[in-house]
Amino acid sequence: MAYDFVTIKPSIQARRQITEDLQKFNVSRIVLSPNRWATFQSHIDLDWTLIKFERDRMEDIPDDQYGLYSFIVEPGIANHPRCSYLLYIGKAERQSLRRRITQYFYEPNNLKGRPHVQDMIIDWPDHLFVCYTVVDKVAEIDNLEDSLLKAFVPPINQEFKGAFGEAVRAWRART
Repeated sequence: MAYDFVTIKPSIQARRQITEDLQKFNVSRIVLSPNRWATFQSHIDLDWTLIKFERDRMEDIPDDQYGLYSFIVEPGIANHPRCSYLLYIGKAERQSLRRRITQYFYEPNNLKGRPHVQDMIIDWPDHLFVCYTVVDKVAEIDNLEDSLLKAFVPPINQEFKGAFGEAVRAWRART
């Protein structure tokens, strides 16, 4: 029995590559809800600093202060000044901001690591930034993180508290 081998046309191959790329980098759980944003409450002004997520930039992060941090991905194309996507929010309340954020460099090689965080770091190495803000009252950090999580519902975060967490888990199970 003879077989004819079909050569895939370049346009079909290009479409398949684009489809695979779109599938790989799809973050389907981004929530852009003004209703959620309106839930954020804080009596503390948060002053965020943005830096590229690179080892040599870790010295710019305070090693003696605590607070909150977030990871964002930023395309950096066309000089667009406001095109970034918030992916993850975390807190540094038991260790310094620098120490906590530096731990993320080891996440991709950790066999017991968090797959969603590993993918974030691996998928966007040239476009990943970290924002951090110092919070002087350490006792406030947990509540601030919880409020930010409820407002933004970052797609990489997996744990949300209470009834809100139950609602997020139910929603994600349907998506």
